[in-house]
Amino acid sequence: MAELTRLEKAWNEAHLRGDASVLEPLWAEEMTVTVPSMAVMTRGEAIAFLRSGRMKFDRYETSDLGIRVFGEAAVTTGRLRRTRTVAGRVMDDDWRFTKTYVRRNGRWQVVAFQASPAAPTGDPAMTTDADDIRRAIAEFIAAYDAGDADRVIAYYAEDLVKVRAGAPPETRTEAAARIRDVLARYQGHLEVHNDELEVAGDMAFTRGTLSIRLRPRDGGGPEQSIERRYLEIWRKRAGRWLVVRTMDNAP
Repeated sequence: MAELTRLEKAWNEAHLRGDASVLEPLWAEEMTVTVPSMAVMTRGEAIAFLRSGRMKFDRYETSDLGIRVFGEAAVTTGRLRRTRTVAGRVMDDDWRFTKTYVRRNGRWQVVAFQASPAAPTGDPAMTTDADDIRRAIAEFIAAYDAGDADRVIAYYAEDLVKVRAGAPPETRTEAAARIRDVLARYQGHLEVHNDELEVAGDMAFTRGTLSIRLRPRDGGGPEQSIERRYLEIWRKRAGRWLVVRTMDNAP
């Protein structure tokens, strides 16, 4: 926890200084950056943008920091307020953010950074529900990357129906058996780009794209790559959001 807290502070200070030398070792090769009003950026694109000096920060502050560790993966969440100057224009951002870290050779690196506009003040219910779902997605990603099948399966409701491209529908029990088998045989890396999230009472839906890379744990056989579009239906029960229906298809 202390190391991740230190890295969060280093991230903020490096952005204020425009110091790419601090951020480059912190950003994993496969990192993606998904923030409002900008195209999704790879690590290389993010580094080039930072080095260009096109954007200067006068403020880069985070609050409400939450840190959860799942073995060799971790998720940090919080609120980010930025003041930036681009082409002579001064702009303010007020975002909720999620970072996903993985630990490799004893060093934490960010593999995904995603932010979305914070809900207007005075609408705490919507803020809580939307943030809870984003946090659940981030924790699912961290659990998948850590190979923690139990935490992955905990994302799904008991009455789940899961429809995968080219496969028959699965119950939660069937999905759990398949996930346990896959994560036992492969080291997985999951990336999720959520394009839409809508909450209506105790129901919600999310829509976006995902990619999975599977590397055999025994070192034999080729690495597999899967690209999909997805739609998930969520239901809130006893204060917790779980997926009750999910389907994907080829992009």
